[in-house]
Formats: sequence, C-alpha cells, structure tokens
Amino acid sequence: MADGAGGAIVVWADARSDPTGGGDVYAGRILANGGPDPAWPNQGSVLSAFWGPQGAELHLVTDGVGGAIVGWVDYSASPSGDIYAQRVSAAGVVPAGWPANGFPVCTAPSGQFNLDMISDESGGALFVWDDYRNATNSDLYGHHILANGTMAPGWIANGNLVATGPDYQVRGSLAKDKQGGMYTAFDVDNPTDHDICVQHMMGNGMLASGWPATGKPECIGPADDDEARAVSDGAGGMIVASFHADAQVNGDIYAFWVRPDLPVATLVSLVSDEAQPDQVALSWYGAQAGGLAATVERRTTQSDWTTLANISADGSGTFRCDDRSVAAGTRYGYRLSYHSGAEALFTFETWVDVPKPVLALYGLRPNPAIGECVASFSLAENRPAMLEVFDVTGRKVISQEVGGLGMGAHRLRLDQGVHFAAGVYALRLIQGNKSLTARAVVVR
Repeated sequence: MADGAGGAIVVWADARSDPTGGGDVYAGRILANGGPDPAWPNQGSVLSAFWGPQGAELHLVTDGVGGAIVGWVDYSASPSGDIYAQRVSAAGVVPAGWPANGFPVCTAPSGQFNLDMISDESGGALFVWDDYRNATNSDLYGHHILANGTMAPGWIANGNLVATGPDYQVRGSLAKDKQGGMYTAFDVDNPTDHDICVQHMMGNGMLASGWPATGKPECIGPADDDEARAVSDGAGGMIVASFHADAQVNGDIYAFWVRPDLPVATLVSLVSDEAQPDQVALSWYGAQAGGLAATVERRTTQSDWTTLANISADGSGTFRCDDRSVAAGTRYGYRLSYHSGAEALFTFETWVDVPKPVLALYGLRPNPAIGECVASFSLAENRPAMLEVFDVTGRKVISQEVGGLGMGAHRLRLDQGVHFAAGVYALRLIQGNKSLTARAVVVR
C-alpha cells in the first residue's frame, strides 16, 4: 500500500518462528529511495505472533496518518478460519489500545473467509466476509473497527449481518458510501445459477432504509454473473464490474452503477480550510442544511477524535469554525458529526498542516491602495520588530515598532495620522538580523 510519501507499507505472513506450519503477520515500510525505513524494526514489525498459521488473505488500508490497518484470515484457533485485524503506526509500532496479536473481528463458530476491507476515512476500517455460522449456507457479515481498536457504535462482537438468503452469499466487495458506511457487491450462488446483488450498510451497523436483508438484485437471470468487484464512484455510490457468461459459456465483462440513495439534504462536505500559524479556519456546506446542528471533531496524528466545538449551519447551509487552539508546526484532522433523523453521520476528515510562523512582508493589501493604506506582514518570533515606509526620495515616512503584535500574520493600517500622497513607496520589515522590503503604490 502506498504510504503517502513516495514509499510503501508491505505486509506478509512469516514462518520464521514456526517453519513447520505456523505463520505470523509482519509489516515493513519501504522509503521512496527503495530502502527500509530505519525507524521501523529491522526485518519488519510483528503485528501478530499467536501460535498456529496466520496471515491468509492479507489486506491493508490506510489509517490516514501514515500507518495502516491490516486484516487477515487466521487459522490459529479455528481450522475453518477467523478474521483478525491489527493497526501499525507510521513509526512501525502497534498503537496503544490494539491487542498484541490483533483485534478479533470475528471468531464465530464455523468458517469465515473471503475477506474484503476498506478504510472508513477516519483512521479505522470496514470489513466484510463469507460466514458459515448458520451451518447450512454462507451469509455475509461485516464489522467496523475504529482507529483506537474498538468496535464502532452499533456494531457487535463477531460482526453484523450484511446479507442473508436461501442461497450462498459470497465474495463481498466493498465501496465507501461517503457517510461512514459501506456498499457491498456480492455473488449469490446455488448449484444451477450465479447472480449478483448489492447491499448498503450505514455507519451505525444498520441496513440503510429501504434495503432488504437479502440485498437488492442487480444481475439475475439464466446466465451466470459473478466475481463482482466494487469501487466508490466518489459521490456516495459505487461502480461494480462483474463476469457474465451466457449459455454458450462465452465470458464478457459488464459494469453497473449503484447511485447514492441518501437524501441530498444530509450530505455535508468541506468547502475550504485555511491554516495560519495561530488558527485554522474551516467551512462546510450542506444543501438545505440551514440551522442544522453539528459537532466539530479534531484529532492529531497521535490522538483520537475529541470534540472541538458545537456549531450550526447558517441560513445558506454553511458551517464555519475557527480553531484558535492550534500549535504551529502541528498536523490536525477535522470532521463534522451530525444527525439525519436518528442516523449519526460524519463528513470526510480533512488534514491541515499548521505552518510555523515565518518573517514575511506582503506589502499593501490591496496594492495599489486607493483608500486606506494597510500593510500585510508576518512575524516569526515574539521579539522586537520594526516596520518602515520610505518615499521615492528615500525619506522615511513611517517607523513603527510592531514586535508587540506577536508572531503570526498581521494587517496594520498605516495612514492614521499620516498622509500618503499618490506615488510609489518602499516598505521595510526588520526583525533580528533579517530585513525584508516590498514595493507599494498609492493612487488617489
């Protein structure tokens, strides 16, 4: 899996501790230069070293902060297979809260396999697998594990039922629904026919409104349709490709589009984010969301989600939040949580890098200045600084101490008590041993 920095995170089953039949789960990171990450343990980080064979059907998805969530089929305790997951951080360690040998996603009786998983866009992962716990045929079960190694609200131990029916529900393939839930495209098999159905699970572990327990049929009929593969359409639905064989057993590839079925009014998405050394300004928008209450949640690369503020959309459906409790040089993740009826929803998380303050002189804003003369600049430190203005003859028009404003970005009006005739001026900003200049024009 790409690590987001030009390299990759790799996972594998490793028999170094039990070459006679066991297998542990390891992960390593390869840097963009092709070499191993020296911050990770030599020869890989152990994610699970439980006795017996592990690491079948390995999958991994990003945790959004440089690490990964890894899932696999585990045969250590059950010869028919269990489902486990583990998280590895960007530093190559298992974060606190995750069990040493992986989280037991499903250890129900009988077999669990044919695993698929996707990121939940909030540091955790969504899972689906074939499950034979009913002892007659296979159903599809799923789970949602959060970034901190716990079950998401509404999901239960050993997973929630995703799809059931009289035939075999198998080989689920997942796609995000952009609301914290998942779509699943899956095969429905019996001895004489193969069909394809789809299912929609919400982030709270419930079936989406209007979706039956058997899923909705998409490709049915006398021809065999199977091997469904799903991807998100980027707008809350999914596109599915599948194999289609007619009576003469000629094979073709077909695709279909499952459109999002959530009301547009509940869809809230990020409009903008702007980071300054001392604050982050964010806004979200939802059609017909005027007056809707929401909670702004924040986390860092080292912490879980916490409540930052409770806000409401204005009459246009826009949410705004200014976070003034940031630390320069820190990376923060933000999202909105809100409700549509009884359903808890989340926006996609957005990550913002808060810049460290720098000494910068941007000149007049606007430039040329027609009315007020306002200088825009940034201070790198909390120490004395001087802002000066010179006319074309070199005469100093203004000399003002500005270090008391503190580090960060500032706008300062210059023409209070001073008349600026039309013309060209030079601005100079001095702090410590650094000096910056900018050209300014005043028109009347």
